[in-house]
Amino acid sequence: LIKGAGPLETMARIRTLILGGEDLKTELVKACLPRFPAGCRVFNEYGPTEATVGCMIHEYGPGDAAFASVPVGRPIANARIYLLDPHGQPVP
Repeated sequence: LIKGAGPLETMARIRTLILGGEDLKTELVKACLPRFPAGCRVFNEYGPTEATVGCMIHEYGPGDAAFASVPVGRPIANARIYLLDPHGQPVP
C-alpha cells in the first residue's frame, strides 16, 4: 500500500497487476478491472506452487474475454517449458 493513502486512493495508482495461483477465471478479471485505472495491465503468472516461482506469463487482453480462463502464457526469458502427458511423455 502507499503510505498515507486510503484503499481507493491506492487502487487508483496501480498500473500493473501480476496475479499468480491456480486457474485465473476471466470473469474474475473482468469484474475486478473496473476498480482500477483505465489501461491497468493484468498479467497471469504461472509456475510451481511448491517453489513460488513464476515461469510462464501472459498479459490479459480483450481477446481473452472469450475464454473461461486466462491463458497461462509462454515461458519467461531463458526458460523452457515441457508439457508431459500422464505417463511423463512430452506432448506437442
